[in-house]
Amino acid sequence: MQTVDKTRVKKKFLEALHSYDDHASVQRLMGLELVRELNNYSPEKFGTVLEIGSGTGKLTKYLSREIRFNTIFCNDLFEEAYPYIVKWCKKENFLVCDGEDVSKLPGNIDLLVSNAAFQWFNDLPGFLHSVRSRLNDNAIAGFTTFGPSQFKETKEITGKCLEYVVRKDLEEQIQDKYKVLYFNEWEETLKFASVKRVLKHISSTGVSGVSSSLPSMDFETFQTKYKEKFFDGEMYSLTYHPQIWILKAL
Repeated sequence: MQTVDKTRVKKKFLEALHSYDDHASVQRLMGLELVRELNNYSPEKFGTVLEIGSGTGKLTKYLSREIRFNTIFCNDLFEEAYPYIVKWCKKENFLVCDGEDVSKLPGNIDLLVSNAAFQWFNDLPGFLHSVRSRLNDNAIAGFTTFGPSQFKETKEITGKCLEYVVRKDLEEQIQDKYKVLYFNEWEETLKFASVKRVLKHISSTGVSGVSSSLPSMDFETFQTKYKEKFFDGEMYSLTYHPQIWILKAL
């Protein structure tokens, strides 16, 4: 279990709202892949959908375009996210709260979804156990998150990172509550012209929401180490490790 400062996460994502869509190419791809796969496990129409961490509304848009449902509830940490999803979610169905706090979430959910948000949870297995009480029998939980190779470059230099998901571990921890219908993971390596641009990218997607996401050492030392290890003569690399999960509630 990790300890994430949700106040800091809120602050950093609020600062990054204006830049997120321009930089979050991997997160956008993850959302598209999730919705594409959900189509293979969806009934003709869902009753109630709950999206956790709606952010700038990319997944909300994809869902509304591709998945049929009666009602959608959306959640985020801050009120300022609502204008991004106003076309798809009624104001009274927008929940401003920590999505990990199951007591704040509605019940009778047929489809639970989230894109690139669960890595900020302190205890993802614990959340999935608790939120089962909010899901109808045979409900679908489809989400994306990141695996252990996420930002392996910054982790190797600083020794710090979030606790990313190991497939085998999560499967074992939730097997009494869910059946895994679909899983996929891969690595995406982005290239940048400088270490400053690497850090700017991280900051522009709100990923600096915990202090361990960015270097604690001085910049010159960090830059020197990054160049020694992850510079190919032309560009600097940064690795993403997306995971797509689709579960069925037992």
